[in-house]
Amino acid sequence: MTRVAAEKWADRYSGKTFGRLTVLEVLRGYSDRRMRVLIKCSCGKEKVMRAASIARGVIKSCGCRPSGFTCNGAAAKGGTPEWITWRSMIDRCERISRPEFPRYGGKGIRVCERWRRSFPAFLADMGKRPVGHSIDRIDSNGHYEPSNCRWATARTQSQNRSVTKTLTLNKETLCLAEWARRFGLSPSTITARLKRGWSIERTLAPSERPRRAGS
Repeated sequence: MTRVAAEKWADRYSGKTFGRLTVLEVLRGYSDRRMRVLIKCSCGKEKVMRAASIARGVIKSCGCRPSGFTCNGAAAKGGTPEWITWRSMIDRCERISRPEFPRYGGKGIRVCERWRRSFPAFLADMGKRPVGHSIDRIDSNGHYEPSNCRWATARTQSQNRSVTKTLTLNKETLCLAEWARRFGLSPSTITARLKRGWSIERTLAPSERPRRAGS
């Protein structure tokens, strides 16, 4: 009975994804009604859970997703500001039903795989969100990734939107983030150099360093 049950579950559910959970392995030794599976959550955690509850949609995460969270980004009871920011960031880039999707995912804005797959990785890169701040892409045409994101105030974000986002060098025009990747610079470094009045050539020179006053 248990061998047959395990084979049935394996054929039907192995490798399938339910909510945030992907079934890695169907475990033998359980009856059909008590079947257990090894899952991997999109947060990166692996856990043994009851198969029927996952298949019916009763359980949709390993527990990393606070109960009461809604896909429209509403703050959930128990959800931290950083977690809500992370979930909302992914949703507006991937959920067509979100009102913000046309301005993000619809424009090709994506969340890097490191962050998309792991909230702990996002938190490690960004740190705790300071009071009065929200996530800001330094290059608004760039993706959500460590080199292009920071916690910023509304005023800083407003000023950032007025900064030139595309640069032309040798008749080639790219967004700031693309130039940053090509020359091994951070978008914030390029922005700071432009604000100093540097030429495009000097701005994109990897070895350039600001000179001290009087030097």
